[in-house]
This record gives sequence, structure tokens and C-alpha cells, in this order.
Amino acid sequence: MTFMTKMILIQLLIVLMASAVFARETGDSIKEQTTIRKIENAFEIGQISKRDKTFLCVQAILAPSALPQEYASPDGEIMKSGTEYLLDALESWDQFSSEQQSLLAQYLSRPSLDTTYISPVGHFAIHYDTIGSSSVPLEDLNSNLIPDYVERTAEYADSAFRAYQNLGYLPVPSDGDSYYDIFLVPLTAYGVTVPESPGDSTWNDYESYMKMHYTLAGFPENDDPEGDVIGAQKVTSAHEYFHAIQLAYNAYQNRWWMEATAVMFEEIIYPEVNDNYNYLNYFFDYPKDRLNEEGTWHQYASFIWVYFLIENFGVDLIEDVFEYGIYYESLAAIDSALSLYGTKIQSVFPNFVLWNYFTDIRSGMGGLYYVDAAAYPLVKDTSVSGLPYSEFHPSDRPDGLGANYVIMHPDPSDDGYVRIFFNGSTNSKWGVVYITYVQEDMNIVFPQMGYLGAKTDFGIYDVALLDSIVIMPSVVSHYLDNNDYGIIADLVQWGDIDNSGAVNVLDIVFLINYKFKGGVHPPYEERIADFDCNGSVNILDIVFLVNYKFKSGPPPGPCRD
Repeated sequence: MTFMTKMILIQLLIVLMASAVFARETGDSIKEQTTIRKIENAFEIGQISKRDKTFLCVQAILAPSALPQEYASPDGEIMKSGTEYLLDALESWDQFSSEQQSLLAQYLSRPSLDTTYISPVGHFAIHYDTIGSSSVPLEDLNSNLIPDYVERTAEYADSAFRAYQNLGYLPVPSDGDSYYDIFLVPLTAYGVTVPESPGDSTWNDYESYMKMHYTLAGFPENDDPEGDVIGAQKVTSAHEYFHAIQLAYNAYQNRWWMEATAVMFEEIIYPEVNDNYNYLNYFFDYPKDRLNEEGTWHQYASFIWVYFLIENFGVDLIEDVFEYGIYYESLAAIDSALSLYGTKIQSVFPNFVLWNYFTDIRSGMGGLYYVDAAAYPLVKDTSVSGLPYSEFHPSDRPDGLGANYVIMHPDPSDDGYVRIFFNGSTNSKWGVVYITYVQEDMNIVFPQMGYLGAKTDFGIYDVALLDSIVIMPSVVSHYLDNNDYGIIADLVQWGDIDNSGAVNVLDIVFLINYKFKGGVHPPYEERIADFDCNGSVNILDIVFLVNYKFKSGPPPGPCRD
């Protein structure tokens, strides 16, 4: 078999393995039994220790042929980034056996490759092979003896370097020379950033180098007009070099935040690629899962939280978070950065939940929210037939910093205004958002935001006109999982403004006290008491109610155009 034939067979095998894993799927099928998932499962049921789990994950990324057979994935596997597993190994180093330490040192060592190319900006040294089974694609359209794949890697890395410089991020700690090293080698990931040794700062910064896949052939599809491989080169350069920058702040920060921000900066630097679309279902299909879930594809999809923060507070907020992240874990660092804007996570999280409802076919409603929302999947919801006059409880209870989307469809015969009571577990704090809308108009009728607690109620005027009510309970506490709540509806007849269950003289007294004696406001909104529909509540409404009760006048009803 010739060398060229071997190379073609290797490339074909990579394509087949990758395409089997990376269809843009929806639903539960996306939580497939991949190698990493099998290792995680073995740890969760007590078959292996945390130390062995960490070791096997590094092996899966950098030396998959050495994995025990029970953890191999029949279809192969390609990870987005292997950096988090290498950082886990760094943290756990003293817990490994001497044999494991020896193997890890071998896996993490810098490979010896036959050629080096310095990027045009002079910041990157790209190392690669030109012969053997691990050689890069040798196409050289400009005939300058440098493979085009290598030149593109250098170009895209330079662009990422300049972008991060312009954004004011700390420089990557030096390993002793003026270059940052990128090695193009076989991996089961787009790339990894390998921490090597502590930097010279007083905090936990680390020097590093990067390994990037040597062909990126057969990797997930993306939208780059120049092709999937070029798109993958772009986002890998932006993603992994941002990991190197993160290590300039703190090598021990939360992995989910590292991955979420790295994916977001792919989008900022190379918006044409949209590789991040491959992971969105892991967020939108599982909104109940905690925002800061680690060890799954969810953390890549959590870039949507970073996107929300940037859209609302500006891109500089993210660097502020990393500054605070030198000393605090990521959620505390985000809260500290948001405090500069007079807010915190629990205050803005319900609005984030609201944003995530307006994607796909709902993206044009009001012209609000993410610029790319039309390309994002619909968030998973629970549909309730009619209003829940018997208390509704969720089947997928939300975790800390997770949410549900409950869609209710009122019956047209429900004539009156409706009170919705929310009763959440008192162990957590909640944010409740709801909208009402008329389907045929695709119009948000009334959004309500911002309750932080366990119990609340709200009123919805003229429910008979509505096609649906969408209630979005979110847990704004950070840590407790599987939080229960109940939702129950109460239909109130027109004129019963004191919510006593009947229209009587007490409602007349209520109005007199409100208008002339400083009494309480009509519940929820004033138009509940605007019986003559003239746009304001005054003595004429008192007369209207008196006439109805004692002089056979017309009954109160909704004000409609």
C-alpha cells in the first residue's frame, strides 16, 4: 500500500467517525453514550475513582488507542476542546499513581515535529509534520513551500491574537521565548491548551502551549463560506488561544465559564462560522439544567449566557469577570462584575430566561433579543391544556440557575380575569416571568418581570382573548437542584375587585375607599375597576356598579376595542 493510499484511508476514517457523532440533532438523542460520557457514568455509579476518571478523560483526548475497551465509543468521538480535562489533571496531579503520572507526562509533553513556521505577526510558532501518517494536508496553492493548512492556522491565530489585544486582555505568560507554540497533531478534539508551569504573577497564572488537530477533516459542519475545515481552523484558533489567555488570570477557575466564554469569542472574532450552533440543543433542550453545569456539552452551549451579558452590559464586562476570577469562583466573579452596573445574577437571570424563549419562529416577535435568534432552536417547554385550576407541578424540576417554560392555553369560555398563583420551594429564590400573547398576531401582549422569592401571584386581564400564557419560573439561587413549584389559576368574575368570590356591596365600598379615602389599589391593574371603559376609574364606575347591583343595570365586563 502506497503512502498516499494510506493517507487517503486515514482521512476517510476520520470523516466517517466524526460524521457519525456530529449530526445537528435535537431531543434526548444528543446525550449519546460517547467515550467521555461512559467515563463520567462509570464515576457516577462508583466503578472508578475521581482520579481514574480524570486520567481516562485525558487519555481519551490525547491517547485514545490506550483506553480500556469498555470506554471506547463504537462510532468514534471528537470533542470540542480537551483543555478542561488537562486542567483537571493539573489540579489532581498529586493524587495520581506513579504510573499514571509517567503516562500523563508523556501525553502532555511537547511533540517533536519536523517543520516550524512563524506566523506573519511573529507571535506564533506553528509546528507540523510533512511526512508520515501525522502530516498536515500538503496542498500549497501559492507554491511557497508552506502548506496552505499551516499558513491559514497562522493567519487565524494572528487575527485572534490581535482581537484579544484590542480587547485589553492580559498577555499570555511566556515560556521563555517570544513565540506561542502551536503543534498540529492527531487528537480526538479540535484542540487543547496544555498548561505547563506556573507563570511569574502572584496569582495562579500558567504558561501553556496549544495542540490543534492536524487536518480537522470530517469535523462538525459549520457555516463558513470557505468550507468546514477553514471554519474549524478559525474557531479552534480563537477558542484555544482564549484558553491560553484565561490561564493568564487563573488556571483553577470554573471550567464551564472558560468554555462558555471561549465559544462566545469564536462568534465575536469569526461570526461567519457558527460552529457554536452544533451545541445549542444541549442548552435549549435542557433549560432545567443548571447554567454552570460542567463535564457535558451544555457548557459550550452556555455561551448564550455570555452573549446575553455582552448584549446587555458590553463586552468589557467579560474581562472584568476574569479580573475578579483571579480571586473568586466564576459565579461570584460574575456577580462582582455586575455590581459595577448596579445589579447581580439573580436580578438579570429571569430576563435571560425570557430572551431564550424568543428564538426560531418566535425570533421576530417585537424585534427583540439575540441578533441570531432565528437560527437558534426553540427552547423545550411543557404544554398545559387549559388553565390549571388544579395545581400544576413540573416533571422536570429546575436546578439552580435553571428554568422551565410552561405554556397554558385558556378556554375561550373562561370569561373574566384570571389570577395565577406561583408557589415555589422556599429552599430557593425564584424569578418569575410571564407573557401573554395572541397567536395570530404574533404579539407580546404583556410581559411581567422580576419577582425574587418563593411565592407570588399576578392577574391577567380578559383571559378569553388569549391564545396562550407562558410562565417562565427560574431558580435564581445558584446551587440547589430539582426545585419543585406549583402553579394554580383562579378565574375571577368581572366586578369582583376585592376578590371575595362574588360581586356585592363590598366591591362598591372597595371603590369608594380607593377613590376617596386612600384605600388600596384595585388588584394587579386599575382597568379591572374601569367598568364604563372610559379609560379611568372614577365616580362613574361606582355609579355603574351600584346600578348593576340595585337597579338592573348592565353587568360589568371587559373593555375591548
